[in-house]
Amino acid sequence: MPRRSKAAPAPALSPSGWNPDVVFATLADPVRRRILLVLADGIGRTSSQIAPSCHRKTDAVLKHLIIMRQAGWVQMLPAVPGRRGNVYALSPAVPVETTETGLRFNFGCCTVPA
Repeated sequence: MPRRSKAAPAPALSPSGWNPDVVFATLADPVRRRILLVLADGIGRTSSQIAPSCHRKTDAVLKHLIIMRQAGWVQMLPAVPGRRGNVYALSPAVPVETTETGLRFNFGCCTVPA
């Protein structure tokens, strides 16, 4: 039986902001939520640096990073000389806010504490 792809829908924005279908599809997976939290500090990391925080192998984290890139949540940073692997960071479009209780992501249709 063929496996279904768990990719997020195309990253279209509604007039009021983020497309709720994209937001909820991307947030549906706990590994992607964990990656979002790991990258919330604004520091770029390779997939092998993110993997231990997600309790997954590097290849599994890479799969999620690709989905998050397609959704417009993650971007690849320019390569650093002498460093192996791509560096990933949150896209500037991801709405990270500072509140009294810490950081949170505000996608309009929902907020997610960091």
